[in-house]
Amino acid sequence: MTGQGARAIGIDLGGTNLRGAVVDADGALLAEARGPAPAGWPALRDAMAALVGELRVAVPDVVGVGVGAAGMVDHEGTVRYSPNVHAFADTPVGRDLAAATGLPVAVDNDANVAALAEAKKAARTEKVARAAEAPREAEERRCGWWRGREGDDCRPER
Repeated sequence: MTGQGARAIGIDLGGTNLRGAVVDADGALLAEARGPAPAGWPALRDAMAALVGELRVAVPDVVGVGVGAAGMVDHEGTVRYSPNVHAFADTPVGRDLAAATGLPVAVDNDANVAALAEAKKAARTEKVARAAEAPREAEERRCGWWRGREGDDCRPER
């Protein structure tokens, strides 16, 4: 989901509502939409797909969708458990939403998504902490974003 001028949809999935936005590669907000988060995965999936459809009317040339969801999310975009979205119990959110929208979908824990967004924002404004330039941090970047119990398979070499 990268590229010069790439535009993507972000969805914040809450226990009672959905919030979506289209942003460009610089983080500029291009469109927003909101809607309720119905109970049950099929209804929730359909509501998310409708939100994506609404945003694509406003900005048709999006390259993908990112979803932030509270709870435990595995590397394949399956929400294993969510404390506030009871529709989720081993739910393949990424796979199902990609099938419903025809777009690539990335799903992660909402706190991870927020931290990544803040890190990218800081990098754009050149306010990155000096610690990010330390050799260990560079080695961690080589391995990618570490997440969860299964995210420890790429440790810095000593």
